[in-house]
Amino acid sequence: VWDEGKYPVNAPLKETVASIQSQVSKIEDNMKFTVAEYGNVKSQLGAINRKQTR
Repeated sequence: VWDEGKYPVNAPLKETVASIQSQVSKIEDNMKFTVAEYGNVKSQLGAINRKQTR
């Protein structure tokens, strides 16, 4: 379903594409941050588990 509030059908195509690219870029940046954060937590958990099994 197309969100006409965000991306009006009568807006120039260049503007619509730029807006979508901007949103995708923000999502990508957020995803990269979240994946890095997850990796750090996973690494810390592994270190804790190794200490407990010694």
